[in-house]
Amino acid sequence: FILKRPRKLKFSYDTPKGMIIVSDGESLIYFDPHAHQATYLSLENSPASLLLDNPLDFRKHASILSLEEKNNLIIVGLKTHKTQHLVSLIFDKKREIITGWKTKDPQGNIVEIQFDKIEINPTCGEEIFKFKKPKRSRKR
Repeated sequence: FILKRPRKLKFSYDTPKGMIIVSDGESLIYFDPHAHQATYLSLENSPASLLLDNPLDFRKHASILSLEEKNNLIIVGLKTHKTQHLVSLIFDKKREIITGWKTKDPQGNIVEIQFDKIEINPTCGEEIFKFKKPKRSRKR
């Protein structure tokens, strides 16, 4: 996961292999390697919009439902305005960084993301946020 505010991010998944989610600043693109299909969505219609503003303003995109401090974590419970997703953002209080989140969409699907090996301000070029549909691999 790479985040470059404003409006850019990229997820590359180990499982399912080849799954990519990228924001080029205009759209949020989901690439499903099994279907070899890319879906383009508006950034504003995604829970990812919570993280893409600079500076962050959760109230712009969501209602704050809860704020909890547990151990060394701060957990912010939110409900997005446009998509009605429930999102819990998890922050490390000591290091002042996001360490993950948990979402529940209107259909009840739950996705939990947890980061490890976090780098602050890594060097990366703009090219990383441009989506280029991968070529199909040949089955042998």
